[in-house]
Amino acid sequence: MPQQQRTVITHGDYRLSNMLVDFGRITAVLDWELAALGDPLAGLAWLLDDWRGPDEPRIIMPSPTRAGGFPNRAELIEMYCAATGLNVDSIDYYRAFTHWRAATLLQGVLLRRRSGAMGEHSSLDLVELDSTIGYLLEEAAVLIHGGRPGRHRKSHGD
Repeated sequence: MPQQQRTVITHGDYRLSNMLVDFGRITAVLDWELAALGDPLAGLAWLLDDWRGPDEPRIIMPSPTRAGGFPNRAELIEMYCAATGLNVDSIDYYRAFTHWRAATLLQGVLLRRRSGAMGEHSSLDLVELDSTIGYLLEEAAVLIHGGRPGRHRKSHGD
């Protein structure tokens, strides 16, 4: 586990879908119920995981950045480093963790849906959900071993 550089209030679900944006500026961050004290790189990793490009595989969790016109992850990291002064050399570790975390959260959704505990209130595709869980776990393994996600798999869900 990398050495923690700072302890901050982390959002816990920091992503574009939980932000209000006006002309490219964040005006509010919503849904703070998962907030905790922790490493700011955990928040950056969660944001990066959701920051999917148009050429990346589609997964069950929609990402507004797949529409295009957004900076890529490397550019986002560069902006983050310039703004915070933090070293992000260990970001793959945090991204592996957030991939695993997302997979475990989705596994809980899948099990509750299959058991009938969640009812039928939405048209959640259980096959796509199960496939996304597998994809996230595979990508976590690639990241934790120093690779880059998306290279070992051409497409997922498209």
